Amino acid sequence: MSRKKRAGRVAAGTVVAIGAVLALAACAQDAKSQAQTASEGIAYGASIETWREAFKEVAPITIVAQSSAPQGSAVGKMYEEYWAEVEEWSDGKITFDISYSNAIAATLEVDDALRDGRLDMGNVLPVYEPDQYPLNAALADASFIGDQAPNINPLMLHGAMNDVAWSTPQFREEYESNGMVPVLPWFSGDSNGIQCVEPTSSLADFKGRQVVAAGRVNALELEALGASPVSMPYTELFEALQRGVVDCSLNSMRVATLMGTYEVARNFTIDDEVGLAKNPGGWALSKSKWDSLPLVAQQLLFDKTRVILDNNIAGSTKFQVDGLATILEQGGQTSTFDDAARQAVKAANDKALEAMRESSNLDDGQKLVDDMRAATTEWASKVADDLGFGGDVAFADFPDWHKQHGYDLSAYLDAVYEKAMNQARPA
Repeated sequence: MSRKKRAGRVAAGTVVAIGAVLALAACAQDAKSQAQTASEGIAYGASIETWREAFKEVAPITIVAQSSAPQGSAVGKMYEEYWAEVEEWSDGKITFDISYSNAIAATLEVDDALRDGRLDMGNVLPVYEPDQYPLNAALADASFIGDQAPNINPLMLHGAMNDVAWSTPQFREEYESNGMVPVLPWFSGDSNGIQCVEPTSSLADFKGRQVVAAGRVNALELEALGASPVSMPYTELFEALQRGVVDCSLNSMRVATLMGTYEVARNFTIDDEVGLAKNPGGWALSKSKWDSLPLVAQQLLFDKTRVILDNNIAGSTKFQVDGLATILEQGGQTSTFDDAARQAVKAANDKALEAMRESSNLDDGQKLVDDMRAATTEWASKVADDLGFGGDVAFADFPDWHKQHGYDLSAYLDAVYEKAMNQARPA
């Protein structure tokens, strides 16, 4: 992917003709104007021609980056298209030295690699280090809140959580104190459910079941159902389900597709009313690299995260639509929680929010929970009413809804950047 373009320089000889002198002066003025543009920045939404013009006087920049996925994979597409657009819009002045499949740093070590200089850019997962990133972990732990309808939930959460992140000072402070600068605070896959070998929807069904899960809130949710949470690498999940070592796994349909587990666990419990916490990540640069960049480069790297968000939501939606169809093809079924199980999960989620309100690791836990609730309410209304994605849609009906309505995210992404992201745009 890395493409390095070198701009040549033409040495000017002695000029005596008055016309040549005036031309030289005009060129100098153009160069001064371009340099000012690079230092003063570009307005959001500017054309590619404007961006390329601004980069004319910028020295070549190479950024060491990492994808968690293999090159060309469906999951890695969002990163690869982001890097390609940044290169294109900077007219080749920004290039990337890319490693794939976490070749430089394992998933939970990316923040360390950004801090110690092995990486300039990567995907970080603060949810797994709550003591080090308490505010960021809280934004993940609370990802069960709000409208759970599949046509509303992912759009609502990405708008709301990015909005709350940028408006909460502790969010940025946690990154910067660990040597990083966030450019996309929060992005996640499709909704989590519980994938089981046998159909499972009641407390009696869940009692004693061994369920693979990641994250402390997911463990609380499973314990409330009477199940036993089990920690296990996803690479071992297929065999564990196949051999009966575990009964279920709490994961998204994207994970189920990538791991191929529909073959051995054909049933999926996913609810339209109560959600299970997700494990979102953030996109960040090392602070040392960020601070070395001219403003126009910072702005382009920030603005083009829209490509990541667009691909992430569209890709996750496809995994969910295809997953729901695959379950039926495999002879399985999609279930919701029954009333008792639903209330048990809700009680666990309420307990998690109450712990956030009282947490001494958060600057203002009360305000944070209130802000998240208000933001998800606001964004659910915006998504359903203002942007036209509304309607009472159950998970089982989502493939038909999606086929009929499509999922053009242009207006939604405009709203996310106008309302949430651009409050933190470099200036």
